[in-house]
Amino acid sequence: MTELIIGSDGFIGGRLSEIIPEAETTTIKTLNLLSPGVIPQADVVYFCASVTGFKECEGNHIAYRTNVDGTLTVIRQLLKQGSFVVWLSSCASEWSHSAYGLQKSLVEIAIQMIPNTAIIRAGGKVTSNNVTDLCWLMTEVGRNKKEGITLWNVS
Repeated sequence: MTELIIGSDGFIGGRLSEIIPEAETTTIKTLNLLSPGVIPQADVVYFCASVTGFKECEGNHIAYRTNVDGTLTVIRQLLKQGSFVVWLSSCASEWSHSAYGLQKSLVEIAIQMIPNTAIIRAGGKVTSNNVTDLCWLMTEVGRNKKEGITLWNVS
């Protein structure tokens, strides 16, 4: 099985790239979601890339285009290639009063019923103490091709 991590330069994607053996995975540290070009084909893709943070997204048209339009464009491309896509969301998707939460929510709505997609909604603050647990959950969902929304809550 081939695996691809998009956004491996971020906190969660970086930890995920440490967990998956290098021989089995390809990583894309930075990808322009608005103009992605050719994306390597993989059986499972862990999509961790986005403009993150409430302040960074508020009133930022480029963040919206990246997090919603760009994300959906890349996911469509990956699905056409036959990949199973695990997309990392956030409990902020339930807080539509923030731009970041609205952006996450819009992508969840768009992909939640599409075959070969999974959404991991991280609940609570992801820290160095719990990021490994989240990454293991992502790999379990991806490798078992468990479609739908999986909630991960910080304990």
